[in-house]
Amino acid sequence: DTAVPPAPVRRSTLPDRGPLVPEPLRGRLGRPLFDVGWNEIAPAVWLSDWSIKDAQTTGCLLRMGPGAPVPPHHHTANEMLLVLTGAFHDEYGHYRVGDVADIPADTDHYAVAEHDGDCVCLFLLDGEIRFL
Repeated sequence: DTAVPPAPVRRSTLPDRGPLVPEPLRGRLGRPLFDVGWNEIAPAVWLSDWSIKDAQTTGCLLRMGPGAPVPPHHHTANEMLLVLTGAFHDEYGHYRVGDVADIPADTDHYAVAEHDGDCVCLFLLDGEIRFL
């Protein structure tokens, strides 16, 4: 009997320690960023299973793998992204940790993570997006 080596495990580029998430968001998450469950919405693009909601705005975490594009989409309402780790760019500019992208309603939009690691953003949306 020849032992079969285990398949390699794809490891996230998300750091497993450090102050990635500022308060009060860290307290609302209730767990480290890397322990949040993720649901894939496009290849190498995920939304967190954690979310918050008020009368108008829904918030969750958006994660893009290195170099991963969020498919082009149309905003029916305002969107804001606060970069927590990594970086991304879109048609408006480049965003790094601490930057906020404010995307207005009635806008077509795309985003692409930089190639040097996962990009995680706090994602706040006042309505729906429609993938094009």
